[in-house]
Amino acid sequence: MHDVAIRSSTSYLTRAVRILRLGVHFALGIYLAAAVYPRRSSVRQQAMIQRWSRRLLVILNIKLRCYDQPSTLPAKSLLLANHVSWIDIFAICAVFPATFVAKSEVRRWPLLGKVCERTGTIFIERGSPRGARRASREIARVLNDGMRPVVVYPEGTTTLGAELKPFRPALLQSAVDAAALVHPLALRYVDGRGAHAEAAAWVGDATLLGSIVALVKQPELALELRFLGAWSGSNHTRGEIAVRAQTVIARALGIESDAAAAAYAEAA
Repeated sequence: MHDVAIRSSTSYLTRAVRILRLGVHFALGIYLAAAVYPRRSSVRQQAMIQRWSRRLLVILNIKLRCYDQPSTLPAKSLLLANHVSWIDIFAICAVFPATFVAKSEVRRWPLLGKVCERTGTIFIERGSPRGARRASREIARVLNDGMRPVVVYPEGTTTLGAELKPFRPALLQSAVDAAALVHPLALRYVDGRGAHAEAAAWVGDATLLGSIVALVKQPELALELRFLGAWSGSNHTRGEIAVRAQTVIARALGIESDAAAAAYAEAA
């Protein structure tokens, strides 16, 4: 019992070292995003994003386990994933660098907000239909440019990872308009024993600093990233895309969810 208790949390020294390394890594990200990133080619930019994201996972000691990962991913792809943590996007970028859609509040995050802003994040005002339409048009433009995939979290919020909120279809109109490939992803955080873990979850009124503290306390954490079957958005309505994506993600996570009907009703 004593041995289990010791390994249930990292030492204060380990936490301090991780936080220090994170601060340096975020500061480096701001410098690279401001002074280096704009001057690089698209290929070099993607490599920078991938390296920075992979390093972030290493610092936090989060192991990334990918299942059914395609060897390549068309740039004109809309990735739809369940949303648990701010770590999610960087885990995806560690595999396939992408543009992601985030709430406008992310801009105000210390350090990390600047990194997101300068690397092309599409920001959306939560609860604003006009903002959602504007963001959908911007997503379609990025997809049509064919630079890199775009990541959308259709739940519009985070969960503890053991449930799915209704998938909101508004932003999925971009896949229809751009005739993009729709590629669902299922994300699940697990502990060293492979059991569902909530340490990475960032829900409710939790702060970024609070989330970081919770993460650095974890001796071992893994993120399982499952790539599910893809299809073209050109032959579907946004409501149909929402239903289908939520259904396959729920199945992959072993979650019983009847929220797909709510998503379809909202799109009608």
